[in-house]
Amino acid sequence: PNPQAMYDKLKDVVDIAGGKKIKLKRTDDVWKEVTGKLASSTAGIKLAQGGEVLRNYQISAKLGSATLSAISDDAFVALTHWYNGTTSLRSAISTITKLSPDSKADRVQALAWGGDADYAIRSVTQSSRFSEVTGYGATAKAADITIRLSGLQAWTNATKHQFERDFLRGMVANSWDALGRKRQRAFQRYGVTQSDWAEIQSGYQKINGDQMLIPTAIADENVRRRVLGMLINETRFAVPTPGAKTRAVLHQGTQRGTAAGEATRAIMSLKSFPVTLITTHWARAFAAESGWDSMKYIVAMVAGTTALGSVALQSKRIASGKEPLPIDSKEFFAASLLQGGGLGIFGDFIFMDHNRFGSNTIANIMGPVAGDIEKYLFRMLLGTTQDFMELDHDKFMDRLRRIPGTVVKDLTPLQLWYTKLLMDRYLFDRIHKETDPKWQSRTKKYERQLQKSQGAGYWWQPGEMAPES
Repeated sequence: PNPQAMYDKLKDVVDIAGGKKIKLKRTDDVWKEVTGKLASSTAGIKLAQGGEVLRNYQISAKLGSATLSAISDDAFVALTHWYNGTTSLRSAISTITKLSPDSKADRVQALAWGGDADYAIRSVTQSSRFSEVTGYGATAKAADITIRLSGLQAWTNATKHQFERDFLRGMVANSWDALGRKRQRAFQRYGVTQSDWAEIQSGYQKINGDQMLIPTAIADENVRRRVLGMLINETRFAVPTPGAKTRAVLHQGTQRGTAAGEATRAIMSLKSFPVTLITTHWARAFAAESGWDSMKYIVAMVAGTTALGSVALQSKRIASGKEPLPIDSKEFFAASLLQGGGLGIFGDFIFMDHNRFGSNTIANIMGPVAGDIEKYLFRMLLGTTQDFMELDHDKFMDRLRRIPGTVVKDLTPLQLWYTKLLMDRYLFDRIHKETDPKWQSRTKKYERQLQKSQGAGYWWQPGEMAPES
């Protein structure tokens, strides 16, 4: 009846068992997340709302290509199946056929096998896979629309639903021994043992021609709850989605609406995906029974995510008008490793296209909000003012002419992966050409640098109305 009192009691039990006071900051941070203790107070509501506006606008303007990063999901799906001894042979094909985010059939099936509650909250969690969408204002709606129109919602729901189906079909066996070591361990991790085998069998049903383990059909309440927990948790491994642990790492126990809280949320923006991998797959790898098992898991994860990360990387380059990287180059391997292995969307801001005001990598690592502050305040406003004060007319005018195109390109929302290149060539490039006489020559110089350093330039050159034949 009193959750806080029970939590404090459990902490006392841990202290007594350990014989000394044990610091449980990470546990405390998770507790604060799930109990809402980090919500802003009345005094900090304005600051919290301001932070929400900034972060949501960043999402709407910069995450239109998030779906291309989600290509690496299939690597995590395969890894989770391999770890649990199930199969994903039909997932890739079936996922493509189920890209309807509002499919009634999917909702009915999720309800049938007990995933209805988890399915219902996906409309929130899929938007937060790469960064948190918070609030209810116009910017929150713009961020959510960007994620939906990019196709990330449909892809996430379809991938999760197909994994659940394959996983539940793979948990069918004639006996406990027939499950094999991996599937037995999967059950045991969630407190289901051989003595529960009769209860597990009571959950076997035929759904659309497939024999499946349906958690809601299990007679015993305790076994039913544990099997359902296994389904939901393994699905979050297959399609990495931030949970309370991830938010605890991102927010570090700071309260929303405070200076420290908003600064932390700004710095950690776009880092939810790599942190989610740390709290799920990397944690699972290091918790393996032996060093050899840990090594096998890490090798399988890195190999799979690097392979699909290369597909995501090349897809992003093509969508932005660039030529694919040569597959035999060191740059290709390193970028593929980072793209699929943890950086994901955040990697875009480390390896982003050049900008006319030279926003540095450190600012980008500190988050897109810090990157924009560094760019607009220090390099644009203060830099232009310094040129003016020094009476350097040519440098002042050169810097001033670059501002309109940069600002419009950076702040225009809904730059989706399938429309971004057209917007670049027919809108943003035109603005640059009209306002900045030196833009074309700077762009050509940058392309030569790209060709020299990466072995690939543009297949559709900036400023051109059509790609060269």
